[in-house]
Amino acid sequence: MSKPVTTLYSNNNIKSEEYFREGRYHRNYREGPALITFSEEGIKTAEIFYKNGEIHRPSKEGPASTSFFDNGYPMIEMYCENGKYHRSYKEGAAILFYHPVNILKSEEFFKNGERYRPEKEGAAVSFFDEDGRKYLQEYYKDGKIEYTQIFTKGETDIKYSSGGKLKIITSELYPMTFELTPK
Repeated sequence: MSKPVTTLYSNNNIKSEEYFREGRYHRNYREGPALITFSEEGIKTAEIFYKNGEIHRPSKEGPASTSFFDNGYPMIEMYCENGKYHRSYKEGAAILFYHPVNILKSEEFFKNGERYRPEKEGAAVSFFDEDGRKYLQEYYKDGKIEYTQIFTKGETDIKYSSGGKLKIITSELYPMTFELTPK
């Protein structure tokens, strides 16, 4: 077990604790993160797990990187293995952003560094408002966006395909198709 390199603020509160091996961030994930940062008031702002200089923590063990709001709630959680975003879609999203009140803001599913989630399991990327309602989701195929769905009042209203067509699926106002043309 290595000792951390500790950096202090002028008020002697800890600014960061860093663990290194051969000049690179490294620490066995079972011992804790290789980088921990704090605000000047002593509130933890981030913790990141590294293995041989790459962000890494087995996804079953928890996120490899977490940033925190001042209130202690997570701001961002990222699951990375060997320096790439990665988490089995069955376990959950690889990147999670939160609103300051600990409500999910967005989630992104990744496999070996590429956005991925089987369509039958749901969208690869989803966005949520401050009340937790989904308002947009994106579906990916072969690492590229296939189509986007936009929600209003909790129901699907608009579907946009990467091929340039915008189609309103179940709008209360106008069921029509729009053709988008690039400039």
